[in-house]
Order: sequence, then C-alpha cells, then structure tokens
Amino acid sequence: EIRQTATRAGKGAGLLGGAGYAGLMAVFFLSIALWWALGYLVGNAWSGVIVAVIWAIVALVLYLVGRKQLETVKGAPQTV
Repeated sequence: EIRQTATRAGKGAGLLGGAGYAGLMAVFFLSIALWWALGYLVGNAWSGVIVAVIWAIVALVLYLVGRKQLETVKGAPQTV
C-alpha cells in the first residue's frame, strides 16, 4: 500500500514538473513573439529592451508580494 501511494505521488510530482516546464516554455515563446511583434513598431533592439523591462517589473512585483508574505510569518508553532 505504501509503495502504491509513493508511486502515485511520484507520478503526480512528475506531471507537475512537466506542467511547470511547459508553462515556462509557453512564457518564453510568448516573450519572443512579443519581442518580434514590437520589433515591427520600434525596432528589434528597443523591443528587446521593452520586453526585458516588462519582465523586470513582473519580477519586482512578485518579489515585493513575496517579501510581504514572508514578513507575516511569526515562526514555528510552539506546542505545550
């Protein structure tokens, strides 16, 4: 029974890992598509800078939200 549970957990973890990788590739190729599309409007070099700035803003927002979440953690619960 434990072996079956571990097998199911392993398969689930593998599928979640595959989904994460597929999501990463989707974001990567959508970023390239955005870069390419903006290249027609402002030139390839500037469109690359624009996409990089967009990702920097996303990273900053995620960092600030994550930091705020971590500040609310009080520590490990104490048992009596």
